[in-house]
Amino acid sequence: MVKKGGTRRELPMDGSDYDESDEGFDYGVDEDDDEDDDEDVPDIDVLLEGLEDSEADVREEALQILGKLKPATLAQHAGAVVARLEDSDWHVRTKALDTLGKLDPATLAQLAHSVLARLEDSTWQVRNSALQTLGKLEPATLAQHASAVVARIEDSHSYVRTGALETLGKLEPATLAQYTSAVVARLEDSELSVRWQALCTLGKLEPAMLAQHTHAVLARIEDSAWIVRRMALETLGKLEPATLAQHAGAVAARLEDSNQQVLWMALETLGKLEPAVLAQYANAVVAWLEDIDEVVRYVALQTLGKLEPATLAQYANAVLNLLEDTRQLEIDGTRITLSALATRTLRGLPRFLTHGVDFEAPNLRLRLLGRLGWHKCRLILRVRSHTLYWYALPYRPSGPGHARDVEAWNLMNIS
Repeated sequence: MVKKGGTRRELPMDGSDYDESDEGFDYGVDEDDDEDDDEDVPDIDVLLEGLEDSEADVREEALQILGKLKPATLAQHAGAVVARLEDSDWHVRTKALDTLGKLDPATLAQLAHSVLARLEDSTWQVRNSALQTLGKLEPATLAQHASAVVARIEDSHSYVRTGALETLGKLEPATLAQYTSAVVARLEDSELSVRWQALCTLGKLEPAMLAQHTHAVLARIEDSAWIVRRMALETLGKLEPATLAQHAGAVAARLEDSNQQVLWMALETLGKLEPAVLAQYANAVVAWLEDIDEVVRYVALQTLGKLEPATLAQYANAVLNLLEDTRQLEIDGTRITLSALATRTLRGLPRFLTHGVDFEAPNLRLRLLGRLGWHKCRLILRVRSHTLYWYALPYRPSGPGHARDVEAWNLMNIS
């Protein structure tokens, strides 16, 4: 599924979910995505003078323009930018942090202590920007300051708690594992954005470490917020298949979720099971091939395609029905029709069903229907043959049934 990106991972929610004002603040997201370019930048001396201007707007604008310099050029004036971290205006302090974040990680590392000091700023927007800037350090350098970041998980403002969790997620998995207890505790946070980010951060752990906190993650698939339920399922999908199999029933239960995005993720997560385990839930997956929503049909079909060939053959008729579905979807930037995916899925049928079949032929559906019909007939005959065999087995010459019949026959002849 498509994942949104950016300076911060975007949460798909409306403002009504938050009770803290965010008016007039950009939460650390850069306003300009322009490539670094020293061209058309005013004289450096003019910019440095602007940093000392009596008007906060001028100081902020000067910092923004400095942030457009190439990292090597900006590094020469990093001291002047750091000085603005003590500015009386929080907008300027925030912009100074954003500008420092444009430095290359090695240079930024030398200034990390100045950035760390802003984690104690009285304004939450500044604390949040400090976390975003620290997140641009190399993981090994960030690890040296992880304790200070963890402390912000308890911040009074939800955006700062979310930012702290996001920054922790940039640590190496082995380092992050040292702080999992603090992250897991945020799964009970009152703000859904914090719960969502806590799950996202836990998903960065190695599967073996994540498995130790499976029950805490499982509890979130019942969360009141659909984006949290969806992220809980996505996080579960990062477990090893054998571990995930232990909780497959809980995942399958989310196929009845009222939100379609949660349903999609439940189908995707089931698709990460081993084929033999997935087969136990195949009937539930197949039912969604008839859903009115084409994305649901797509994900269900994709999941079904992960079955073993012999098991997939049992559901081939449902897949064949989608060969006529020519509506296009855009998945991860690629346009595809359900018909094309159905054709690809049918190629996974047992070889005796697909041998010599032209999958580009217009009569593909009729051809495979005929072979499936004959396959079903063979299965019925095989079952009957085995039934007769096991029924007759006791009556073979050396069997107990044969001996009883011979004895009964002899008794009849004597009488």
